[in-house]
Amino acid sequence: MAVPGGVGDAVEVNGRSSDRSWTEARLVTRGVSLTYRSAEQPNTGWATAPSGIPQ
Repeated sequence: MAVPGGVGDAVEVNGRSSDRSWTEARLVTRGVSLTYRSAEQPNTGWATAPSGIPQ
C-alpha cells in the first residue's frame, strides 16, 4: 500500500521500519504487510548502506 505525502521516504515490513530496498522471499510466501511512504522529493540516501543491499 502506498501512502503519499509523508515527511520522507520510508518502508515498513509488518509494522517495523526497514532501511532495506528488498525483503526476504520467505516473507512474501508467508504473507507480509508492506507500507510505503513517499516524499515529494526522492531520498537518494535511503537504502544505500551496505545493510540495505540485497543479499
